[in-house]
Amino acid sequence: TVAELDKIYIRMKAYFETLEIINTNSIGGKQILSPAGAVTCMGVDVLDTCYRCYFLAEQDGTEVENRWKKGDQAYAKAFNVKSGVNEGVSSQMYWRLVVAVDETPIAYNGKMCHYIDLSKTDCIEGSDIPKKGDIINHRGNRTDIDRQNFVEMSSVDAFSPSVSLYHGVDGYSL
Repeated sequence: TVAELDKIYIRMKAYFETLEIINTNSIGGKQILSPAGAVTCMGVDVLDTCYRCYFLAEQDGTEVENRWKKGDQAYAKAFNVKSGVNEGVSSQMYWRLVVAVDETPIAYNGKMCHYIDLSKTDCIEGSDIPKKGDIINHRGNRTDIDRQNFVEMSSVDAFSPSVSLYHGVDGYSL
């Protein structure tokens, strides 16, 4: 027997053998599915030849694996313009070569973190400097063909709505 109701109000008590809650969720913007996924930058150290970007090695008691590899390409893009705001607005974009990754987590600002080193010079023209809070996505690899693939799902750009599959991304061109 199945009952489908628009609303139900129970004044005293309800008993359930099994209760399944179904929610609708939404993500605005663009999602990238890739071999290294995405990380939130916890901070950046400026070194001689690279930017060292830190991200958490543990979340909610669960160890987070560093899935980045040397030769990967790191991509970040954000736009913080709000309606009616005309001053102090900017966009942030970079696509840079990963030149090193850590082997084991290290302490950074009191937390255990992984890091990736992003080249200062090997990047797409006009790349910004990485900063705390950036969501850094994996978008291709220079030599490993198994890491040159990703999927982008977008609801915000000129071609949206779209699901784009990329293969063989070994430079700063799609």
